[in-house]
Amino acid sequence: MSHVATNPKTPQSAQGPQSAQGQQSAQGRQAPQSNTAQPLLKLEDVSVSIGPKTLVEDVNWQVMPGQAVGLVGESGSGKSVTLRSVLGLLPSHAKTTGRILFEDEDVLCFSKRRRTDWWGDEVASVFQDPRTHVNPVHTIGDFLTEALRLRKRMSRRKAEAKAVEWLENVRIPRARAVLGQLPGELSGGMLQRVTIAAAMMTGPKLLFADEITTALDVTTQEEVMAILDEIRHELGLAMVFVTHDLDLAGAVCSELVVMRQGHIVEKIASEDVYDHAEDEYTKMLISARSAFTQVEETGEMPDDDLGEPESVASALRMVEGGDATLAAIAEERAAETAPAGADAEVETDPATAVGHEKNEEA
Repeated sequence: MSHVATNPKTPQSAQGPQSAQGQQSAQGRQAPQSNTAQPLLKLEDVSVSIGPKTLVEDVNWQVMPGQAVGLVGESGSGKSVTLRSVLGLLPSHAKTTGRILFEDEDVLCFSKRRRTDWWGDEVASVFQDPRTHVNPVHTIGDFLTEALRLRKRMSRRKAEAKAVEWLENVRIPRARAVLGQLPGELSGGMLQRVTIAAAMMTGPKLLFADEITTALDVTTQEEVMAILDEIRHELGLAMVFVTHDLDLAGAVCSELVVMRQGHIVEKIASEDVYDHAEDEYTKMLISARSAFTQVEETGEMPDDDLGEPESVASALRMVEGGDATLAAIAEERAAETAPAGADAEVETDPATAVGHEKNEEA
């Protein structure tokens, strides 16, 4: 990336093209931090409930300026609920208690107007499926420039110039031509890059990224994460990265917060997770990733016992792409075991990756 649009809230040393020293620091997992820095975001005893059901309980973690923190856990662990409690995206009947401090200001006490300004100016977000967050009948240019024109009172010409610059920063070719296209004309990976550009254009201090690679193929995942990590380091941007992919979180985050059933079970530095994890659930996530890698490479289910959950198949659901891989194995095995010449309908069970036949009457 030859140049990243400067962030007026970012220290001068983090703006513009990097020096050789800056480029070297960007190869790490987080931007340099001052020893005296205060947390940018801090959650204190945060709990979320809907009626009698508690979804998240007594959650405590923080993000320092320039740091990337990963919230990791299987589906239903509470990581996305925690993120949505920060952003105010929970249903109106949900109850959130505790304190969510952004630069020592309690987000839970924000007025509606203050929260809108905060989300637009100081924090930004990118979600799993970009197509659900981009109006399909508006052009990419309208999507990218709307906030700048309405909130920053920027002229259309200046807003479009900034949009082109950011599309180039996220490596979208023919950036100016893309401004005139509709979202449906772009691939999922390209559209996710557009949402990243949109998030960066207002100069946030903190980015929330919620399962942003789940809907993408492996190659596109790597490209998107490489772009995001480069931009983040160059601007000194902090990030909360929500994922159930432990490997991916470890690659881009300096600290991991592992969640299960609405609770934090472990907080650990990324560099220590594979050799020094203490909680059994964290170890299980590591084993699940190893098992998933074996399935991808060999097409065979591993024989080793991962403990609770009791089957390897269940554990594979903890990693991104596990369900699809299990379903593919199940379908392949069902086809192999179907009676030769029989007119049979095959049902597959991804949980066990075993095909079951249901013969139809002739």
